[in-house]
Amino acid sequence: MTVRKIVRRLGLRSSRPAPQRLVVSYLYPPTAETSAYVVAKRIRNWGIPVDVISSTGDTGREPDKAAGQIAGDLARRVIQVPGGRHDLNDWSIIEDFSTGGLAAFEQLQSDGRTYRELYSRSMMPGSHILAASIKQRHPDLHWIAEFSDPVRFNTRGEHRQAPLPYSAITAPLIASAQQAGYSVDPANGMFDLVEYAVYALADTIVFTNKQQRELMLNAVADPQLRESIVRRSKIWPHPIPDAALYNAVPSSHTTSAKPVNFAYFGVFFGARSAEDLTDAFGLLTKDERTRVHLDLYVDKPRRVRKAVREQGLADVVRVRPLVPYLEFLNLTTKYDWLIVTDARTDGVHALNPYVPSKLADYRGSGRPIWALVEPGSLLSQDETIERTPIGDVAAAAQFIRSQLN
Repeated sequence: MTVRKIVRRLGLRSSRPAPQRLVVSYLYPPTAETSAYVVAKRIRNWGIPVDVISSTGDTGREPDKAAGQIAGDLARRVIQVPGGRHDLNDWSIIEDFSTGGLAAFEQLQSDGRTYRELYSRSMMPGSHILAASIKQRHPDLHWIAEFSDPVRFNTRGEHRQAPLPYSAITAPLIASAQQAGYSVDPANGMFDLVEYAVYALADTIVFTNKQQRELMLNAVADPQLRESIVRRSKIWPHPIPDAALYNAVPSSHTTSAKPVNFAYFGVFFGARSAEDLTDAFGLLTKDERTRVHLDLYVDKPRRVRKAVREQGLADVVRVRPLVPYLEFLNLTTKYDWLIVTDARTDGVHALNPYVPSKLADYRGSGRPIWALVEPGSLLSQDETIERTPIGDVAAAAQFIRSQLN
């Protein structure tokens, strides 16, 4: 018999306060994805106990078991809804998560849980669909819905489209969206419904930065609907980890013996590329290259390593695979400079809505930050970091040289 059952049978009260907030996050540790880590950091920074409903869905990365330390005991119960391989455009995955998540919510209620607040975060879209379904059934819950990025539009500015089947999950959400004044096309409106369900039902709508909010609002044609969203909106920058997390998992990786060491951590895809970084190191003289080093921690090290060799940069650039999150935090404290790059959105979005979440992780390390920035982006306006224009290889090389003097 478990301790919980013994306590219940004897009529005893637990000394730990019961969670008043339920977190719905399709991605949550041990899933090794950015959004999973951000949600766990949110919980840690709130400092209040929560319950979590997440998915076991496979994203193709090894589980990060140590990441459970981020939220620690503040995550009282973590219920994982069984899921298969994740596909962003497959509604059936969202449907299964929502159906299983509603059953998990009912189980929590039957176990005596009562909540005042509901929090969800995209990515992934399924988080908001499940949360919206719970909100419809329990309208007294205060629903806080956070957007990490625009859902309806991708980094190339394209309108995401995927079929939206009629079901017991979608029908009431479509009705709520339409009642609020939003039009949903079942033929390709899956991602539209995710945003519109939040706009129609959430009590607090969270954006990570002001340009993201403005860009997403500009896609809402009706000024009254936009005003309704603004009234309920808040800006929550990405959470900065506390100092203890940077020492939780020491890394065995070391920096080079050269005087100045740079590091980049992340994924190169779409609007970000390795050449934005490596080309500048290619302009350094032979003597300069003996005094500086760049470590790239990336998700596809073999491909990036091949590109580095072809550029003739193996003596100055080392490629390593991504490391688990807490080890990454520890590594950030070892380098002289941490590099972050803007997503390229010129000619794609009217505003750059993206601020990399790793910027918050870098800030917590206390190390200097160098950003390759796009004009008009929030990174380009940040005077607490060093900045050079993205794509300006000469300016980047000059910045590197300035650190060698």
